[in-house]
Amino acid sequence: EVVAVHMRCWAQEDESGPAQCHEVDERDASAVCAALGIPLHVISLESQYWTQVFEPSLEMLRGGLTPNPDVMCNVHIKFGALLSRVLAPHPVHAHLLATGHYS
Repeated sequence: EVVAVHMRCWAQEDESGPAQCHEVDERDASAVCAALGIPLHVISLESQYWTQVFEPSLEMLRGGLTPNPDVMCNVHIKFGALLSRVLAPHPVHAHLLATGHYS
């Protein structure tokens, strides 16, 4: 059995404009899953992303450094919070995770 998981990492209230990225991303993911006939689970990781990726990146910038938020996201969010949620009994209870920006 294959299921899809979309991780929501940015809070809606933190965006503005006519087409907010999270809405477009979730709509696209939903359309692809509908075409493939597989369920889509949306997992909210906004607070973890904010505290473990966004805020530390801002602090590094303020300190004159050039952070790489993708690395922090991979460590703390994708292979930390997301993986533990996907492998948990609810909501997904997967045995394996295939991931990528374009998967």
